[in-house]
Amino acid sequence: METMTFEQALEWGKSLDGRAVWNALMETRANIERLSAEAEVRSAKTDEQIQKMSEHIDQMSTRVDKVSKDLGGIGNSMGQVTEEMFAAKICDIFHNQYDYEFTKTNRDVKFTKDGKDLVEVDIFLENGSIVMAIEVKTNLTKVHVDDHIERLNKIRSYMDYHDDKKILLGGIAGAHVPNDVRNYAEENGLYVLVQSGENVKVIEEPEKFSPKEW
Repeated sequence: METMTFEQALEWGKSLDGRAVWNALMETRANIERLSAEAEVRSAKTDEQIQKMSEHIDQMSTRVDKVSKDLGGIGNSMGQVTEEMFAAKICDIFHNQYDYEFTKTNRDVKFTKDGKDLVEVDIFLENGSIVMAIEVKTNLTKVHVDDHIERLNKIRSYMDYHDDKKILLGGIAGAHVPNDVRNYAEENGLYVLVQSGENVKVIEEPEKFSPKEW
């Protein structure tokens, strides 16, 4: 298509119907306004959908937080019940099976130094020359065993710092103790206690078992 010259464009413009041009412009304007209005409606609907989705996510998050809190509370309650059961009978158990004359049972004992907590133990048994630190878990794992060994090392350091010459023994207890965890604990010189119905007992050790003294 050839480019129109200025003179040709001028002659072409004279042939146009002014009213037709005006009507075409008005129609174009109306179409533009309609499309703009439709775009605003779609944008408003999108914003509304995003808001509803955001509110739904917030509601779900609140529910998840509540469930997590409830489950945590249940877990804590079960742990407290397990600990109560062991603490109530543990001195008699060691007296009857091993002739340990523990005369004092302490619960949730914290060892501190320079105003800072070094370590905390669930049950701490005492007599004149021997003490025993026992950690209680509902479901015992090897990680719990490792954590308790580290705990015992810290208690020993604390006792040495205070020139406490008592022998420190270690025990670990659980409502559920898998065989591999029991073996692992005994290999590291820990007494293993287990809940049996409404009773508590020290699992019978293998002949090679030798309790470690920290």
